[in-house]
Parts: sequence; structure tokens; C-alpha cells
Amino acid sequence: MHPTPLPPKFKTNPNPRSFRYYDCPLTLESSNSNTEGDGESNSESDDKIFDIKTTVALVGGQSLLIVAAVIAAKFVGTPNLGLGPGFDASLPYIFKGILWSTPLGILAVALDVVEDKFQALQEVTKATQSSVLSLLGGTFKPVLGIVTALALGAAAGIGEEMLFRGVMQFELGSKLGSEILAVGITSVVFGALHAVTPLYAGLAALASVYFGWLYLVTGNLMVPIVTHAFYDWAALLYAHWTVANLSDSEQQSLLEWRFGSTGEELFKPK
Repeated sequence: MHPTPLPPKFKTNPNPRSFRYYDCPLTLESSNSNTEGDGESNSESDDKIFDIKTTVALVGGQSLLIVAAVIAAKFVGTPNLGLGPGFDASLPYIFKGILWSTPLGILAVALDVVEDKFQALQEVTKATQSSVLSLLGGTFKPVLGIVTALALGAAAGIGEEMLFRGVMQFELGSKLGSEILAVGITSVVFGALHAVTPLYAGLAALASVYFGWLYLVTGNLMVPIVTHAFYDWAALLYAHWTVANLSDSEQQSLLEWRFGSTGEELFKPK
């Protein structure tokens, strides 16, 4: 990380609204919108930051988690290729998964209330906004945004839940004889692998505890998969719209914060 000076929070509007979760905090501000234009194709061609090859590579890389989970499950003998013995993808469990994403939204609102008082929360916001900016560029692309958020949400929901809950938590619980200990160890590992900032890692670990609890109480990995995927999809899409409404200078500052001097080069016209 390159902590190039950046305002703690983009306050182009005195009453900003924020939306945050363990993996994707975002702050909605009012500014000169970059979403205006003659259509999505024009917004893509005019975008100084967007590169479709980067987006495809990131989606593809995230999807490899599913392959890794299946390989790990085969190696250690986890039932149903890491989906667990009670896996059921019927509609009632899908609806339950969507419903159980609500507490993550409540956490987002609670963190927003106190964000201005804590630099660590502001760092989480900058980390996520800069990631979304790198992924989808600085202009709003509704169709591409929906598709990309859906692909990343599904890949994360399926791959991470299979690997961490379906395989790691399940196997640790079986071997240690303690589901609580299994959830704790899995969540520490999950948080460490999301350590963009220290607090980011902590929020990820907290979300992991929540997903692990959902798996324990439902006995069906489909529930945390849907909860994870649905929340990621909604938050990523909203993050894209949020970042697209930042001014050019704010977007450039985000890239410079994340990439140092390289960020300035990324913002130049291609």
C-alpha cells in the first residue's frame, strides 16, 4: 500500500451515505457525475482507467477458487467435493441465504455511523473503492457492472465457501471434535488472506464467523454460499456506481493511494 495523502473521506456532500461490509466498503457521495454519457459503449471507450483484460483476469482468477476447493476436497476426502453431506440447492434454502445477508447490511450501517471518528474505517473505504475503480473503471457501466458483480459474487460465494467452510471448517471440526474451534481457526485464516488493511482483515474474519455459524445451524452449505454471493453482488455493483460518481481528481487520488506513482500513469488516457 502507498499512503499518498488523500482526504479521509470524500465530502463533496455534507451528508454522505455509506454502505460497507467485510469485503467491500463503499461511500456514496455527490459530485460531478461520471455516469453521464451517450451510452455504455461510449463510457467504456472514454474511460481512462478501465481495461476489460484486467476485469476478465480478475474474474477468472477468483473462479479458480472453485477448482482449488474441489482439489482440496478430493485430497482430504471431504464429502460431495467440498459441498458437504447436507447440500441442498432448492429454492427455500436460496431464499434463506438471501434473507441472511440482512445482518451484513445492518453491520454496514452501524460502521457508517462511526466511520468519521476512526481512521482505520476510512482506510477500509479507500482500499475497497480503489479496488473497484481498478476493476470497472471510473465511469458507470450498468450492464458490465451487473455481469461482473454477478460473476465475482458467484465465484467468491461458491469458491470461498466451498474451500473455507465446506472443506477447512468441516475437516477441522471432524478432526478436532469442536465446531467452535473449527470456525475460529478457519476465520483467522480467512481474515489473514483478506488483510488489505488490519481492520479489513478483522471484518473479513468476523464475516467468516458469521458464514461458519450459518453452515453449522443450517447444515447446508448452500445457505452461506448464497448469503456470501448475494451480498458481494449487491455491494460490488453499488460500489461501482459510487466510485463512478467521484470526481476525476478523487479517482486519481484513490489510484495514487493504492499504487503510488503508478496510479497517476493508470489515470492517463490510453
